[in-house]
Amino acid sequence: MLIDDNHATARLMGHLFALTEFASIEFLHADTVEDGLETLSSEPVDLVFLDNRVPPHQRFEDPLRKIRACSSAKVVLLTGTDLEDLGYDALPVSLDGFLSKNELTPASLTGILKQVF
Repeated sequence: MLIDDNHATARLMGHLFALTEFASIEFLHADTVEDGLETLSSEPVDLVFLDNRVPPHQRFEDPLRKIRACSSAKVVLLTGTDLEDLGYDALPVSLDGFLSKNELTPASLTGILKQVF
């Protein structure tokens, strides 16, 4: 599942999933953290791609805590900002992976999926 308020990113991710060996995985999209949490509480979700900023949240930490509280899904941060620019030298241990929106390709998506599973 992708939690991101940007519909263009959601369309791109859905298209990229279809081009990978993981094409049979159901791709879900939530515009808001609250909608994502509702989906997580009602459907089995193995992986969440969480945008760094989903309004009204300024950063991913609060939404991540909420996701962790209601789900055992792995969480990959999806952002157009480098980790260093976010203030991290390395991936925070609370995340299972990082994927740059600037480098979204079928290969990068496949790579992160193989990394977290």
